[in-house]
Amino acid sequence: MTQLASRAGNRGTAQPHRRGDIDGLRGLAVVLVLLCHAGPWVVPGGFVGVDVFFVTSGFLVTGLLADELGRTGRIALVDHYGRRIRRLLPAALVVLLATLPLTYLLLPRFRWAQTGWDVVAAGAWVTNWRVAGGGDQLAADAWASPTQQFWALAVGAQFHLLWPLLVLGIALWAARRGAAPRRWLLLGAGLVALPSFVWSTVLGRDDPTAAFFVTTTRAWELALGAGLALLTVPPPEARTQPRSEPRSDPQGQPESRPRDRLAAPLSRLRVPLSRMTAPLTRLRVPLSRMTAPLTRLRIPLSRMTVPVAAALGWAGLVAIGLAALLLDEATAYPGFAALPPTLGAVAVIAAGRRSGAAGPGRLLSLRPVRAVGAIALPLYLWHWPLLVLAHARFPDLHPIGAGTVLLAAAALAVLTHRYVERPLRTPGFSAPWQAGQALRFGLLGTTAVVVAGLLFQLTVWPPPPPNPATGLAGSPIDASPSPGASLSPGPTPSATSPTATPSAGVAQGAAVLGVEPRGSRAGVPVDRVATIVPEPAKAGADRPDGYDDRCLTPVRDSKLLSCVYGDRESAFTVVLAGDSHAAQWVPALQPIAHANRWKLVTYTKAGCPLLRSPVAQAKRAYPTCTEWNRAVRARLTGADRPQLLVTSSSAHSLYADGRVLTGESGRNALAESFRQTWSGLAGTDLPTIVLRGTPQPGRNVPDCVARHRERLTECAARRDTALAGIGAVQQKAAAGLRGVHLIDLNDSICPADRCAAVIGGMLVYRDAEHLTASYAASLSPRLRGELDLALA
Repeated sequence: MTQLASRAGNRGTAQPHRRGDIDGLRGLAVVLVLLCHAGPWVVPGGFVGVDVFFVTSGFLVTGLLADELGRTGRIALVDHYGRRIRRLLPAALVVLLATLPLTYLLLPRFRWAQTGWDVVAAGAWVTNWRVAGGGDQLAADAWASPTQQFWALAVGAQFHLLWPLLVLGIALWAARRGAAPRRWLLLGAGLVALPSFVWSTVLGRDDPTAAFFVTTTRAWELALGAGLALLTVPPPEARTQPRSEPRSDPQGQPESRPRDRLAAPLSRLRVPLSRMTAPLTRLRVPLSRMTAPLTRLRIPLSRMTVPVAAALGWAGLVAIGLAALLLDEATAYPGFAALPPTLGAVAVIAAGRRSGAAGPGRLLSLRPVRAVGAIALPLYLWHWPLLVLAHARFPDLHPIGAGTVLLAAAALAVLTHRYVERPLRTPGFSAPWQAGQALRFGLLGTTAVVVAGLLFQLTVWPPPPPNPATGLAGSPIDASPSPGASLSPGPTPSATSPTATPSAGVAQGAAVLGVEPRGSRAGVPVDRVATIVPEPAKAGADRPDGYDDRCLTPVRDSKLLSCVYGDRESAFTVVLAGDSHAAQWVPALQPIAHANRWKLVTYTKAGCPLLRSPVAQAKRAYPTCTEWNRAVRARLTGADRPQLLVTSSSAHSLYADGRVLTGESGRNALAESFRQTWSGLAGTDLPTIVLRGTPQPGRNVPDCVARHRERLTECAARRDTALAGIGAVQQKAAAGLRGVHLIDLNDSICPADRCAAVIGGMLVYRDAEHLTASYAASLSPRLRGELDLALA
């Protein structure tokens, strides 16, 4: 719907004026997004295409509203919402309803319920708020939601739901004052854009994931497009030939002036305008002075010379291209980094046809580019679920495979446009639709999607019956006792983890590996096992108690949260401090704390190791981690300091001088920082235990196991690759430090040359890097033995 004219009520239709350059600009934007999702190494900042979408959307929709307001003196809200429904809903319905059977056929069972709820959120146009807590705008991997792409549509839908109401309210107020509405509408757009932009910079620093997705940080981009539309659509005064005296109509009555024509229909609304505007009339704010600059504003968009317009257009296009090439996932976004692509889109639209053959409009108006723009919406909607499903079936998807997926998405987009979208926009089909019918279609379509998503939950009920515990076939068991087995209770899964209770007398998890786990046949990957605990569908919930007890400080917070386990009245306090990889050891430490009557206190924060130096989070500064570390060190060295510190972490990078330290020099700097941190604490007579970082399989293990239950060896990772993480850095940092002991249990996690996904009937990992609480608990006897040796 690339046009700047709209219907006046339900009577008559203004002649549309298509902007081929805007069609082409949308085509360029969707190509950038697709390339970014399929291969971020090609255009790492291709996500800026979404910013271009927002600007064009704000421009086109506001252009329609302003045109209708100027021609008819009214805004038919029902017509507006009907147009948005016909524009967005048909393709969205097709993609969402197709996503459900594709999920059933191609994704593992434990993903079905989550996808059903994702479809419900997409149908309700709130996907952006759902994914704001943990979405990834770049990686369309096997773990992403197949409906995550609907976040951008949700932002646009929410804005265009509220923006016309604001426009109408401003127009009503201006009509009551007998003022031209344009300057007030421009002021309204500014009052939306400025706070939104400021908030995007603030939230982008504190919570970059949420900042990328939420409507409040994106509204300024749509408002910029809206402001441009208000400046380019001719005002009512410009469309009426000026006369010194009022002209009479055929009945001899004076013809109303444009402002009178605007105020007349608005005055007939049954709205208590006097009460609504009374507070404004009592304001002691010189509004006339505030808006005076807007009355004098003369942006010569229509009087630009061809060279100036061409230069403006090309500068805008170059800004979009450079942003796509230079920005990446490490960029704080949207914020200031979003200004080049956003203002670039404004410049391209503003240059428009005025730039002539010398401007970018000629390039953007080429038939192939416009053709891509015509299918931009269905292409954007189709590409994401196809990429997610492809990654789920082929974890190591080759770039050629990703390109093939994009071609399939293009084919589906063409079919959707041809047989779904176009019929609803052609005069023969859509003209009979009254606005009320479009609204009913929108209500029914949205309800259908929501109901379909809810009914999809039935596909996962009842859950599959667990396999009977008939022994661990396919996993040879060495019945030799584990070290320290007589010193502590057997494996005790987390009280909140949904795992099956091990059968009495049947060894599970690390207990089957014997005294020498590195040489145990029970640790060799096999294709089939009789039982898997927990079931892959429940692996994500098989996590330490600290998650449910809410004592893992989130990324955006620096508050020091803690949980206490074991003997709360004990005089011997053990502190576990570090990131989520430290938290994964809680199930192993809990039985030891109970057996030894220790008071176990946890201080853990997502993505934040116990470290003096600043670290990076998502390739950016991580100030909340620095603040949290300062608070932890104060607790560890204060009056209530513990008798023992246990810490661990995954691999991290330091952040210094405004950049992330990488490569060998970065690893050396990290090792030195760990060394200084641990030696400083040990120097205060605080014995420190460092648990070596666990192997990283590099893929989502529960997902792989769910897809390859008959060939579990497909999920085994190479030991040398899995161990090429933080372990060597920790070993180097701890070497020779008095009072610091490094404990390495990785032979009990990856006993063979390839790391098995299931050992002793237990799923080893709950995701791509963290141990399940069940398997961590099975390591408790071995950890107790190592602690006894370290503290002897």
